[in-house]
Amino acid sequence: MEQENFIKNLVLKFLYVTFISLAPQKLPPGTKQISNRNDILIFVMPTYLPVIAHAAKVYRDWYQFRDHLPKKFRCTLGDKIDSLFIEILELLFTASYQNIESKLPTIETAIKKTDVLKFFLQIAWDIQALDDKKYILLSEQTQELGRMVGGWKRQLLTKTPI
Repeated sequence: MEQENFIKNLVLKFLYVTFISLAPQKLPPGTKQISNRNDILIFVMPTYLPVIAHAAKVYRDWYQFRDHLPKKFRCTLGDKIDSLFIEILELLFTASYQNIESKLPTIETAIKKTDVLKFFLQIAWDIQALDDKKYILLSEQTQELGRMVGGWKRQLLTKTPI
């Protein structure tokens, strides 16, 4: 039983580490050499806040659907929705590194952008640029993203009274 717990802890410890053999002579960014040998590298995968990881997942889903929009909507409404997703990702990532005083306005801006994104997704569905299944998937994920960002804002407000 003790050995089983040790193995589980070892697996959890190396969850975000990938080992690659036969490495090139020059190390790419994000890697480090762990010995004098040039055939073992460690890639440390970045871990993001859950809200950022969820926003990236929603964007990946949108990106798959974007190419299937009708051509007349792809360069107008599709580009607008795409830019909103990217702005939201940028705001969330920026907020994760800001101090508490400047974090709250950034999160509020992300909430506003998320609401605008929901509006444009609904417009895309209304004009039948998105079919029902795609719209349902994206709107549910976007609603969850809004709840997560709103929870982050509430947590900041209760943590730091203004």
